[in-house]
Amino acid sequence: MSAYPALVHPYEITEEEIQAEFEKAAAINLSLTLESARQTLETALENRKNLEARNAVLEEAKASVTPQILDAGILAYRAYEAGDYAEAVKQYKRAVKDSPNDPYLQISLAKAHLANGDDKNAKSVWVKADKLAGDDVYYLIAKGDALGDAGKPADADEAYRRAETLAEKDKDIFALSLIAQGYNILENTDRVDEVKAKIEAIQEANRKAAEPTADTEATGAAEAGSGD
Repeated sequence: MSAYPALVHPYEITEEEIQAEFEKAAAINLSLTLESARQTLETALENRKNLEARNAVLEEAKASVTPQILDAGILAYRAYEAGDYAEAVKQYKRAVKDSPNDPYLQISLAKAHLANGDDKNAKSVWVKADKLAGDDVYYLIAKGDALGDAGKPADADEAYRRAETLAEKDKDIFALSLIAQGYNILENTDRVDEVKAKIEAIQEANRKAAEPTADTEATGAAEAGSGD
């Protein structure tokens, strides 16, 4: 379907929408700045609006005719939402065959396996997805979210902890905020507090790094004096 939905249902990302998304993230991380998170927020909004446009096109098509949908990803999503998890697995397998190197698509397949009561095949898919994703912190967050939704808090915690280690190393405050949100949904308040503490530590270090040192002030004063 590519860019067609956005052409039929054009959209714009407003400053108000960016602000609203920022406020959700800032509820977890009170010191998160809008500018540092802007690009990620805009991307998330764009993805959401693309999906909304795509769904709108599908709804219009359904209202006018009975379309023959061939997109495996759409068929899988619809089957999953309808509770037909066996069909969702079947269609996600088709989608994965078309895009075998997409770890995020593998997440959907694993989630469908779990919903279908097939933990063994779900585990096999996770292994493949993990290899494809490597140290992609946002993949690990998405994995944690999926496992949390599937009622597997211990496995979700493992994914979040791996993501947390990478995010802390890269000083990725936005990723840490998403991890804290995930723990909040799991009602794991201890882990929420721990992640918040790491966010605050990074922010404090950033503030100190931005402060002028005594040597810098002395150099500035000397340069000002030489100018006289």
